[in-house]
Amino acid sequence: MCAIDRRKLSPAALVVVLVMAGPAIAQAPPTVRPSGPAPAQAPAANDPVVATFEGGTITRSQVLEFLGQFAIPPDAREEVYTTSINALINQDLFSRFLQEQQVAVTAAELDTEVANLGQQLQQSGQGSLNSLMAELGLTETELRERLAMNLRWSKYLRARADEATLRSYFEENKDLFTGTTVQASHILARVEPEATDAEKEAARQKVAGWKQQIDDGSLDFAVAADKFSEDPSNQEAPDGGNIGYFSRRGQVVEPFAEAAFALEVGQVSEPVETEYGFHLIKVTDRRSGQEVTFDQIRDAVESVYGEELQQSIIEDARESAKIDIKPMPEDFFPAPSAAAGVTTPGTVPGQSPRQ
Repeated sequence: MCAIDRRKLSPAALVVVLVMAGPAIAQAPPTVRPSGPAPAQAPAANDPVVATFEGGTITRSQVLEFLGQFAIPPDAREEVYTTSINALINQDLFSRFLQEQQVAVTAAELDTEVANLGQQLQQSGQGSLNSLMAELGLTETELRERLAMNLRWSKYLRARADEATLRSYFEENKDLFTGTTVQASHILARVEPEATDAEKEAARQKVAGWKQQIDDGSLDFAVAADKFSEDPSNQEAPDGGNIGYFSRRGQVVEPFAEAAFALEVGQVSEPVETEYGFHLIKVTDRRSGQEVTFDQIRDAVESVYGEELQQSIIEDARESAKIDIKPMPEDFFPAPSAAAGVTTPGTVPGQSPRQ
């Protein structure tokens, strides 16, 4: 089986390989085999439905196909089960959104995209279109459908991301492109996913109380972190809540990063809500990155803007999708092969903001 090097593929090729999972929602395990939108017909009796959403279903076979290149460790199976289902739902919702935009893709444009992909694979020594389709388990029709979706997205993005929009985005988000990092500490009041509104408010009030004591000088931040924080990492090895240096995106959850980068060194945030609960954040250092101009990294700005736009589209679609993910059956995963390798997922729900 041909081993495709994803780092050498163009955006047009990558959409064939990757699933748009929506990083703030659920990250898929890296370089997994994509699966198409949920079929309209009823699933077979021996292929149980594991999730439903507005206008679609996800079945056991779809999830197993999605994870077909991996042997999943037993202690990660429930997490991977939920993450994979979310990624498949996100892909379906995103595909539907693009179809609803009625962005025209001509047969000639699609033929050119297929030819360009084949040429790129050949020039880079990564095989042919046939080897790519074999590795990903795609028919020629499915390959063309994915490339058509990529073309629709490219056209939609270009219509939204004119030069003025991208320049404004660059100026407002320079930390994304300069390599600037901050060092921060935090105090966490943990909130479980199933918590009621009253429980969430109680946690927020608790954090607000710590903030008031820190502001008036009656409580030291580091002492409070070691005494009160429910971050498992700090509980195991108390360190004043220090989580080290991190960049603007990709290392800690987005609400946490957004709040931290808005602070001056030494400043303490108001209560910040993330999927883990409520945090107080204190920035203890900032390392400026390399200055760049918009013209130097224009393509990178468009790419990051597009990722953010895509995530927003998926999040909006999920709000009205009435998603219902069923508990993982005990016999969901087939018996592992002794020859299979083990790959762990990229994001583990329930961790602290340290990633």
